[in-house]
Amino acid sequence: FPEFLSAVKAALAGQELSNQTLRFSDSSHCFETNFVPLIVNSHQLIGALILAIDITEYHCREQDLRRKVLHNDLILANLMDGFCLFNSEGICQDANLALGKMFGYSQKELIGTPLTQIGARFSPEEVTATIQNLINRGNHRIETELWHKYGTRIEVEISSTAFRVEEDINQSLFLCSFIRDISTRKRYEADLRQAKEAAESASQAKSEFLATMSHEIRTPMSGVIGTTELLQQTPLDTKQQHYVDMIRGSGEALLTLINDILDFSKIEANKLNLEQIEFDLSTLLEEVIDLLAVSAQRKGLELIYQIVSFPSVKLIGDPSRLRQILNNLLGNAIKFTEQGEITLHASIVDEVSQRLTLHFEVTDTGIGISKKEGKRLFKPFLQANDSTNRRYGGTGLGLTISRRLVQIMGGEIGLTSQVGHGSTFWFNLPFAKSTTPIVIPEKSINKLRGLKLLLVINHTAYQVLFTVLTQRWQMQLHIAANPTDGLQQLQQMNGAYDFVIIEHDLPQLDGLNLMRTLQLDPQYAHLPLVLFTTVDKTIESEKESIKYLLNKPLLPSNLLNCLFHILGEDKKVESITLPPTSSLNPTHFVDKRVLVAEDNKVNQEVIKVMLHNLGCQVTVVEDGQQVLQAIAQQCYDLIFMDCHMPILDGFETSIRIRQQEQWQNDDCHTPIIALTANALHGDRERCIAVGMDDYLSKPVKSEDLQKMLGHYLGIPYSESSIANNLKLLDTPEQTAMPETHEILSSTKLEQMRKDMKGRSITWLIDLFLKELPNYINELNKAIQTNEGENLYLAAHKFKGGCSNLGAIGMVDLCRQLEILGRAGDLEQATQIIIHQIPPAAQQLTEALQQEKLK
Repeated sequence: FPEFLSAVKAALAGQELSNQTLRFSDSSHCFETNFVPLIVNSHQLIGALILAIDITEYHCREQDLRRKVLHNDLILANLMDGFCLFNSEGICQDANLALGKMFGYSQKELIGTPLTQIGARFSPEEVTATIQNLINRGNHRIETELWHKYGTRIEVEISSTAFRVEEDINQSLFLCSFIRDISTRKRYEADLRQAKEAAESASQAKSEFLATMSHEIRTPMSGVIGTTELLQQTPLDTKQQHYVDMIRGSGEALLTLINDILDFSKIEANKLNLEQIEFDLSTLLEEVIDLLAVSAQRKGLELIYQIVSFPSVKLIGDPSRLRQILNNLLGNAIKFTEQGEITLHASIVDEVSQRLTLHFEVTDTGIGISKKEGKRLFKPFLQANDSTNRRYGGTGLGLTISRRLVQIMGGEIGLTSQVGHGSTFWFNLPFAKSTTPIVIPEKSINKLRGLKLLLVINHTAYQVLFTVLTQRWQMQLHIAANPTDGLQQLQQMNGAYDFVIIEHDLPQLDGLNLMRTLQLDPQYAHLPLVLFTTVDKTIESEKESIKYLLNKPLLPSNLLNCLFHILGEDKKVESITLPPTSSLNPTHFVDKRVLVAEDNKVNQEVIKVMLHNLGCQVTVVEDGQQVLQAIAQQCYDLIFMDCHMPILDGFETSIRIRQQEQWQNDDCHTPIIALTANALHGDRERCIAVGMDDYLSKPVKSEDLQKMLGHYLGIPYSESSIANNLKLLDTPEQTAMPETHEILSSTKLEQMRKDMKGRSITWLIDLFLKELPNYINELNKAIQTNEGENLYLAAHKFKGGCSNLGAIGMVDLCRQLEILGRAGDLEQATQIIIHQIPPAAQQLTEALQQEKLK
């Protein structure tokens, strides 16, 4: 090699080459050569020792490494993100330009600088802990804050990896970190989050506004409907009746709309609370079907309830919301179906331990929905298309509310449909099982085993339903699709049937004519014939020939009760035959003048409506002084006297009335019936002692009023009113209204609805809610007067109003206040009024508002 020869010549020439290493290379090899001069006699160069090593492979690797380093340097130099390399002590070993720009340092300033001085305001201990954590994990990604050289805060994302250099004898540890400035992104995220929160706040404000306004509108709207109901009970000509019907129909439609908006806004505002109470699924479903039966029958539709299986125990959940979902779906099915039938199908799809999942289907033969339109059907304020909205009306909220309710209750809902061929809405809901068994009259059902039933009916779905039920009760069922087949089967069996059920609408010969034909034939005159018909059919003219009536839609309890009634069984689930005429006709009380002394406005309205329903002429006064003024102006046939009233209470008033009767000496004796919320020992004796004739405990029932009027106005009744009523005095008050943690008594509310003779009790709830603040104010005033008797009277009055609506929780608190007032313990009473009455009043208000929705 030329370089090698030159070096040898230089060495031989005596140049200083001792212990030097030089590299020589040709086109394919590279050598590292070491020259050692050989010198004798201290100065004489006699030669050189030359050691040449082939380092070609090492040289190639070195060149590759240089190229890689150059390549990596170019990448790091052009990165937008910062890069730094730290050793295990947190000292920067390398950094790119981007990192320097990010934190205000030059590249030279960064190298050799500890991490604690570059952006991070960490202590050495924190740095050591962070590095050790990274070593343990291998790699890590965090978002944190670092600081610019001049104090500006920078939000960054750091991705770090720990690695060791294996070639190094010490296997040194290094940390490779990439740092990205995310300050701009964070600002965008903060802006988006703020905008989202503002939108949610606006949405919630809107929902709360809708809820408030819906409630405010519902109150006067309920008054309009209630007044219309009262107007319908007055004599009207045909045109007036038509106008009143239009007002009521429009009012109920508007109230339905308002209720939907109220529910929707509650859901949107997350203020919808679900109950967790026991309920009987079978009873609930029958109530839903029964409620909508008239609507379906008015359109000529068959409403069919299919039974597959039911749990043997009660379920735990929110029955009112389940009822609401079913009402929405069935109501929609009726609205969008012009002919055919609507079917409610319920079954158990999953049952594990103490939980089960129910599957519900509502199938109709209506207009149907396309797949495209079905996707948007559950959105608020939307129907399938605009023409549907114009033709059928509605808000489109019912399905949205149903979907949200199902989701909140932990279920799912869906739709299958085909245009022109009807729709099927389905939903699944999970429920917990209670330990309360469903009461089934097994002894009576066992008596049905083996009995023969002939069913003359043309409707296939009803044939299937009767088959399922009779098989469950182990009866023998024979089906005839028309009167001719029915007569043939009777002939074949020689009339040996225990029951014959005949549908009203039959081909060839309707059900009534077939019944008359059989009744006139001595061979079949003994057969118990049941007419199966809709409730809207006019059959008054045929009432004498119809002994047993079974109404559509077919409900298991109705059919069972009908069969029990024919067999003479006393145990009934619910009466379904034609109602017997009462032995006491309300018209007997027409023109009977009744005076009611009651200071509670809610109680005034309740008893007044009940007495009006019984045909009485009613005068209402608020205290004993007004009683004396009223009887001075005219005579009354009977007086209902509240015991505790302001100015002059019922006891003192009764004494004065009896004294006046003695002074007049005309043998005039007006019956006085005590009214009080107390039913305790001693009350009866006190009432009798002051001259009262009898006693009614609050809340008063319409039946009890009827008995009392019948007894004291000389109209016989089958039972002794006094004996039965005064039995209440032998037991504590808790017997009439059991102490419980419930807010409202559903039993009492149902009784109140019955006492109103079918009239809605919404007006009564509104009246109570209007009076509620006055009741509480009177309690507060009583405390301020520091008089126990005032507290007793205020609590007693409050309790009377609560009793009518079954407000059990508030009645219990009022009872405690009565006791404390009589005992003069105003300190404890004050604690109850301040800390317990307001939240109880709020809960009661919410419960009553929910009751109005039912």
